[in-house]
Amino acid sequence: RHSGWHASCKDIDRAESLPQLFSLFSTELMRSMRAASTASWQELSCLWESRSIAEAAISSWAKLIGKTAAWREATWAPLRCVGQKLVEFVRSNSSGVNSNSESVLKLAADAEVTFWFSSTLASCLPESAGVPTAACVILEIGDALDSFPDPSRALLWSSACRLASTGAPGHVPSLIEWMLDRSPHKPGSPREVLE
Repeated sequence: RHSGWHASCKDIDRAESLPQLFSLFSTELMRSMRAASTASWQELSCLWESRSIAEAAISSWAKLIGKTAAWREATWAPLRCVGQKLVEFVRSNSSGVNSNSESVLKLAADAEVTFWFSSTLASCLPESAGVPTAACVILEIGDALDSFPDPSRALLWSSACRLASTGAPGHVPSLIEWMLDRSPHKPGSPREVLE
């Protein structure tokens, strides 16, 4: 009875503008949901509440995501891009980059919101879309997040662990090990996580 209200998978895959619209949506959503590097706990609490509401919109889009190359690009390009930037950061940080610079704090905020968005999207994708390998970016960047200053590191670890939790079964042991190495109770962890 309601099948006429929904586009078929073939129609969605043929609609070239949908991946472009999704890309615009994701860019604007991540821009508006970015945590400020100097955010107070109250501001972060409001942000988490806003993100919780935004997750419904992400879930609605996840149902539309097709299997074409255009959809894959629109869906995972932000995560791939931030992963590349993190690898570059590690390379340049080994030569003495100021980890409290504005560009480093911006990268931390971009990575954190991208991890949140990607983890939300990965957890909402229907099984017919296939299991994304989004969580594997955590294994690829390795210890890159450990180089960021507090409190950015605490936020990064939190969102990265959330993304890691969406991993495919074959990657789970490595992802769990990565997460356990960043426990808030481990010596040297950012104090802000415990407070």
